[in-house]
Amino acid sequence: MISIIIPVYNVEQYLSNCIDSVLNQTYSDFELILVNNDSPDRSGEICDTYALKDARIKVIHQQNGGQSSARNTGLETAKGEYITFIDSDDTVDPHFLQTLLDSLEEYPQADLSICGCEFVAESKTTFEPLPKNTPAALLLNKEQLWDEVFGHLNNSVCNKLYKKELIGHNRFPVGIYYGEDLLFNLHYLQNCSHATINPLGLYFYFKRSGSVTGGKFNKNRFTELKSKDAALKIVESAAPKQIDNAKKYCFKARISIIRNIYRQHLQAEYRNELTECKAYISEHYREVRVLLKMKEKIEICFIRFPFIYKLFVKLI
Repeated sequence: MISIIIPVYNVEQYLSNCIDSVLNQTYSDFELILVNNDSPDRSGEICDTYALKDARIKVIHQQNGGQSSARNTGLETAKGEYITFIDSDDTVDPHFLQTLLDSLEEYPQADLSICGCEFVAESKTTFEPLPKNTPAALLLNKEQLWDEVFGHLNNSVCNKLYKKELIGHNRFPVGIYYGEDLLFNLHYLQNCSHATINPLGLYFYFKRSGSVTGGKFNKNRFTELKSKDAALKIVESAAPKQIDNAKKYCFKARISIIRNIYRQHLQAEYRNELTECKAYISEHYREVRVLLKMKEKIEICFIRFPFIYKLFVKLI
C-alpha cells in the first residue's frame, strides 16, 4: 500500500482538484492522509466531506505548525509500505502512483522512485492518455542519484516515492520554510544505494502568488540560508563530490536574499541581515568564483555599491 500525505492550509479553491486527481489514480491500493493545519477557510470542511465518501481518506485536524509539521504528522500515522507527498494546490496524472511503483518493481535494488514534474499556469484537471511508447525508467547508482537530487536540485518530495522503512525516524525540519524538502531528501539519500527515474511529467506543480515560494519577501526566507548551510555539512561527510555544488548553493542563496530585499525596498527593515549576507559573499567569493556565471559575477560587483545595485535589480 502507498500512503499519500497532503498538508492542507487555506486552499479551498484548489483542494478538490488535488483530491480528485488522487482518487482518479489507476493504482487504487492507497491511503490518503489529509492533514488540515487549522485552515481559516473551508479547506477542513472539504477534507471531511471527501472522507465521508471514500474510506481510503483519513483526515487529521491540528494546530497550524507549518507544512513540515503537517507532513511529520502524516508520517507518524502512515501505514503504507511506500510514502509519497503531494501539495494541496497541485495535481497528479492518473498514472502517477502506478508509474512510480512500477519503476521500483522493475529495479528491485532501487530505494527511491522519481518522475518528471511540470509547471502549469493553472490547476490541471484534464489529463491526456500516456503515449504508447512511454520512455523507460533509468536506474541511477548512488553517485548519479546525489547528482540528480542535489547537483541538479531535483529536491522536491512531491515527485518521488519513498520506502517507509528507509525513512525511519527521518522527519521534516519544523521552522524551515525554504529547503525543508532538500534536507529531508539528503537524510534519505544516505540510506539509498540506487534510485529509478522516469522523465514522464506526472506531477503538476501550480505556482501561485499566495504560496510559500511565491509570496512577498518575509523573515521566513532566511531559513533558506539555514537549510543550505545544513546541506553543506551533510554533503561534506556523505557526498564529498558535491562539495562545490554545496558551496555554490550557500553562496547563491545569499545573493538571492540580497536581490529580493532590494527588489522590494526592504533594506531598512533587514539592515543587519543584509550586512551578514554581504560579509558572507565577501569572505567566500574566491572559493566559488569559478563556479559562477558572468552575470552573477557582475551582480556581485554591483552589490558593493547600493545606489547602482538598486538600479541593477530593476533590470533583471
